[in-house]
Amino acid sequence: MDPAKAKEIYEDLYKEINGRSLSLEGRESQQLSSKSFVYGEAVLNPFIELIKEANPAPGGVFLDAGSGTGKAVFIAHLFFDFKKSVGVELLEALYKASEQVLERYEKEFRPQIKNDVGDREVKFIHGNILDIDYSNADLVFMNSTCFQEDLMEGLVPYVNDMKPGSTLVTLSKSINSPAFELYKQKMFEFSWGQGTGFYHRKK
Repeated sequence: MDPAKAKEIYEDLYKEINGRSLSLEGRESQQLSSKSFVYGEAVLNPFIELIKEANPAPGGVFLDAGSGTGKAVFIAHLFFDFKKSVGVELLEALYKASEQVLERYEKEFRPQIKNDVGDREVKFIHGNILDIDYSNADLVFMNSTCFQEDLMEGLVPYVNDMKPGSTLVTLSKSINSPAFELYKQKMFEFSWGQGTGFYHRKK
């Protein structure tokens, strides 16, 4: 798809979505005080570069573990050739916002670009990133900047199910698992400032 058209659609989809306020609302309503739920968002151009650095093969599956309002998922869908882009989010307010964005996209925008995106799927799951299956994903992204150590350690047995050759990208913290090779680090700009992307390849 033409990048300018993809950017226009992306910006239109999120022009009235305030993820930060939705996150605060969600944490309060679900009484979640852990720092692991502190909100941060993907920024369009840096996140495009973050995915490009992973060099994803066409037709793969992108998974955002902790997807917020779904920005990273839609960047993956609109700017890359993933057959499926999936987001998992525990906070109900953020999940509902992502579903509203998806509903609007399917109704207003997909019909305009059906020749570009074909049957490429976008899906959001309301759930815990410790309860999902990572085995089908080719590229997994985690905005782990505020993830606490117990969560990072708890994720290991789940991401270890990823298939050989798949890529896991974490922010600010790397995954400590002998099942992965840490092969690249790069700085990117995000909504809260700079963060280091850690690129892990499943052995």
